[in-house]
Amino acid sequence: MLSFLLPLLLSTAQAIYPSTDLADTEWGVLSNGKGKAWVGCSSKTEITWCRSIGVINASQDKLSKILLDFESYPQVFKRVYKTKILEPDVVHLLLDMPFPFKQRDYIAKFVETREGKDVLFTFNAVEHSEAAAPSRESVRLPRAAGRWRLEPMSPKQTRVTYTWNGELLGKIPLFGLAEAWRTQGTEVMEWLEAAAATK
Repeated sequence: MLSFLLPLLLSTAQAIYPSTDLADTEWGVLSNGKGKAWVGCSSKTEITWCRSIGVINASQDKLSKILLDFESYPQVFKRVYKTKILEPDVVHLLLDMPFPFKQRDYIAKFVETREGKDVLFTFNAVEHSEAAAPSRESVRLPRAAGRWRLEPMSPKQTRVTYTWNGELLGKIPLFGLAEAWRTQGTEVMEWLEAAAATK
């Protein structure tokens, strides 16, 4: 990946979400969606990408506002215990992991775009001069990346697709990764729907 050093640049990219949106990816199914969310992860790519898909009873506009309200992420997504806004579109997120795993954190730049009627929020990890160094209790994820896609199904219903880099680093046994990915994909949809119902 090429990087350009600009004297006044505060953040520099560390990872890039694929421009193909992983269109031709083969997904190994972790949850078939009979509960709330379909969850799958790629098995034949260099990076393990994971994807969660669900239909939420809320408008595209309402969900967009929730996803852009970075300060409220700890109230919406229960594993995000703290956010620090470094620039209007650059956020330091600190994640609480279940015992006995260390916390995770990453700094990401968020970009909003449109594709037809869909709203996309794409995030890629960056370095930032004002971000605190990771503590001993945390593992930084330097290649964090992903995308939220909000596809309107009706004025009050939205198909949500959340894709993320499944790399967790640190000491997590291989057998625990699939469960961690399935749990994350399920939880984010449940939490987003709950937040939309209360706002």
